[in-house]
Amino acid sequence: MEWQPSIQALSLTPETTLPSLMLTPLSSWGAIELTGDDRKSYLQGQVTCDVVSLEAQQSTLGAHCDAKGKAWSVFRLFHTEQGYAMFQPLSAIEQELVELKKYAIFSKVEFTQSSKACIGVMGEQAQTWVDAHFPAAGDVRQQNGSSAVRIDEKRWLVLASDELVESLEAQKTEWVQESIWTQFDIDAALPTLSAEQQNQHIPQAFNLQALDGISFTKGCYTGQETVARAKYRGINKRMLATLTGT
Repeated sequence: MEWQPSIQALSLTPETTLPSLMLTPLSSWGAIELTGDDRKSYLQGQVTCDVVSLEAQQSTLGAHCDAKGKAWSVFRLFHTEQGYAMFQPLSAIEQELVELKKYAIFSKVEFTQSSKACIGVMGEQAQTWVDAHFPAAGDVRQQNGSSAVRIDEKRWLVLASDELVESLEAQKTEWVQESIWTQFDIDAALPTLSAEQQNQHIPQAFNLQALDGISFTKGCYTGQETVARAKYRGINKRMLATLTGT
């Protein structure tokens, strides 16, 4: 569904007082949805995070690598009503779909680029907004084909169905630019892997080992040997860091 709300441009200076509730269309983000009987077992053998232990009300960061341990994607994985979703930068999805499908010919699993709108909900009232639209408990919630995923205390990601988008269009909601969501990602030291960085770095270069995005006990997956060697031999030489100053 093509949709673009009216955006209120806000400055991002230290003096800015942000509204208590802000929604933003995450137009540079997207999701891959996974369905099929073998989705859990197949994905478990492909990605760095532990898919088997992921509860329905949890989300996790993770990476999908090639055989040499270089990351094709860094994503947030969570359950949907039909299966799983891998939320990640939109630019990375085309190649990531190609790589995910490489070994799926003998498995009952389907990968599709989600057509649902990605929406960020931010601010002191973000939790109240989610409680009203997704009345179930937990950090991942489902409601009429939409999913809500808790990012931190003041942010939720929503993978919104057409029905939810249409209802939001009719509400008096304050929409802000996506750069505010990006600023919060930076402040939280959350990594982003777009198309320009695909197949260049191991997951530790994105600090996934510090963000619970790598399981070192789950067993084999594509690229696991390199990822494990970087941990146990201390050979990783790259990392992300936040920098503040004047």
